[in-house]
Amino acid sequence: MKEQVNDVLLRYLKSIETVAGQAIDFSKQEVPAYIQEMLAYEFYQTIILLVLCVVVSIISVWPLKLGVKRLKESNAMASKENYKNNFHLYLKHYDVEGAGMMAILLGGFILSVSLSGVAITANYAVKIKVAPRVVIVEKLKELVK
Repeated sequence: MKEQVNDVLLRYLKSIETVAGQAIDFSKQEVPAYIQEMLAYEFYQTIILLVLCVVVSIISVWPLKLGVKRLKESNAMASKENYKNNFHLYLKHYDVEGAGMMAILLGGFILSVSLSGVAITANYAVKIKVAPRVVIVEKLKELVK
């Protein structure tokens, strides 16, 4: 009986050793392809974010232009004598509630944030292309944590 148990255990251990050897061989063959695919994914993900940040930067110019236009109109209209006599037209054209300034502040904030995003994503895309080993080490460091 003891011999049968030992034989079964020996067969299990040999099969485990065989499977482990096959897993190691499979890993050796697949790891380079995995790393290449991971780097390509990271690069294209970064490029998509870069394009998105550029689009947001371009769109954020609109509130800036609108705010500057509103402030120019309000200053020009407020200085004309006929608008000073007509309070309704004065309120219509004058930036009473600060909408022009708010548009400038909002557009400027969005523009600065999106341009920061452009700089960060462009830096990461360059890092992936120029120093892929650094990116791999950083990813491995994340896995160890």
